Amino acid sequence: MTTKTDSPSGQQDRTFPFWRKRAMFVVGRTRKLRKEQYNHQLTVLGSIVVAAVVFSAIYILLNLREAGDTEVVSCANSPEYCVPFDGFGDMAAANIPAAFANNEVGGHDRDLDADSAGEGAEGVVRGYSRTTATNENGNTATGVTPFIGDRDAPIQFAVISNFACSHCNTYHNDDLHRFINDYVITGQTGLHYIMLTTTAGDPADAARASMAALCAGEQGAFWEMTDELYRLAGSQGSSSGFSTQQLRRSANAMLLDGNELRDCVTSGVYEETITTDHRQLALIMGATGTPAVAYKTADMDTWAITSREYGAMEALTISANGG
Repeated sequence: MTTKTDSPSGQQDRTFPFWRKRAMFVVGRTRKLRKEQYNHQLTVLGSIVVAAVVFSAIYILLNLREAGDTEVVSCANSPEYCVPFDGFGDMAAANIPAAFANNEVGGHDRDLDADSAGEGAEGVVRGYSRTTATNENGNTATGVTPFIGDRDAPIQFAVISNFACSHCNTYHNDDLHRFINDYVITGQTGLHYIMLTTTAGDPADAARASMAALCAGEQGAFWEMTDELYRLAGSQGSSSGFSTQQLRRSANAMLLDGNELRDCVTSGVYEETITTDHRQLALIMGATGTPAVAYKTADMDTWAITSREYGAMEALTISANGG
């Protein structure tokens, strides 16, 4: 009796039945399917890219709308800054730093000055202060800081901020504006402004913005320019918003001299004030980030960091004024 034995090829066919079917695929059809799949993937990817671009454009437009437009410098637009300019107050001209030579009283012609009488309480001015701070180790820092309020008020505040800092942006437009309206231009306190450029964004962008604010001060519009810089940061971002070209455009839109401001910024006349003096003041005062607030009363030897919240500043002000 003969026994039938499977051939190797027969064993192979029963063990791997799919091999033969796989070999029957038409090469041309496989390429076609791959091409169709590739085209489909490109279509999906393209749709995602288009959707992302549209979403970004909508987001930018919404930010621009929310940020509003550049405001012309005037008492109508900025009543909280509409007080007389007194330069460095009683400081002798010989003691005014050379970099701030263009900030003396009468050094600029500005409509806001003519309109400013009566907006603030008697004795409330805007200008500059030579601010000094000493820490517990005896280290001292001194620098020129923009000022608004009553120089003789029983309590003084120093706001330490960064134009590229998003938290500073919110604080500036909310609590700080409210505090200036309620307690600064009413003569109950004075406010010094310190610009620290290393806490957010590109320090070079923040420094350029800070110098632009001081350069606007030469035309009598430091405080108004702070509002514009935060508007630019919120609508364009600090990199684009703080470019020299944009700063010039904003100054022109504010009815300042844009070319003069641009030349002032690029000259670097205030670079040391920002990158050295203000930085040292912030550190000596004890600031570890931005925004931060320090205060000083007549019976205090130096500045002390306190809460930046409106309620905390309000309580200190009321107490210092005998309330």
